[in-house]
Amino acid sequence: HERAINAIPIFEFIAQRSIVVHLFRLMTPARFDTGIFLFKEDEQVSDIFFIVSGGAEVIKRCKPLEPDGAEQVVCAKARVGNFVGHEGILYAGPSQYSVRATAQCSTYSLSKHDALRLVEDHPVVALQLQTALGRAICRQGMEFERSARSLRKKRMDRETSRQSAAPDFNERNADSGASNRSGSAVCASFV
Repeated sequence: HERAINAIPIFEFIAQRSIVVHLFRLMTPARFDTGIFLFKEDEQVSDIFFIVSGGAEVIKRCKPLEPDGAEQVVCAKARVGNFVGHEGILYAGPSQYSVRATAQCSTYSLSKHDALRLVEDHPVVALQLQTALGRAICRQGMEFERSARSLRKKRMDRETSRQSAAPDFNERNADSGASNRSGSAVCASFV
């Protein structure tokens, strides 16, 4: 279990080994095959999933703005040492995103029920968990932001290359006898 404990980021913020062992014993192992969702957007999530092997993608539903009609955007890549679903423990309400395994993904999860029981039965342990989770969320938030920026850049580069490969609107209309002025008016009416 030592390898799994070392892969769970909150434990590095907890100095007492006995607390780490106590928290780990509350966790449930799970394995998700490639393409399987850990949870989906708008579902109630009652577990925080710590990824100990494999990887997953964080997906957000959006309006289909892409030429290919894509309605989901990968916002971040989750890897070993990351965790997802913590909003389900911290807040009430449905998940704001989906998480899908990109490779066989092994996790350890802590349920909201066990976290609440921990608060009642062991408030000192719960306080250490809260502090550790807060620190880990801050660090992971910065990592996910870098991942999101990288994914946005790749997406913009794809879109730019798609646009440069497509014939210009005015060139297409010039072939049909339309003037540049009328083509601009048509485009402006959609803006």
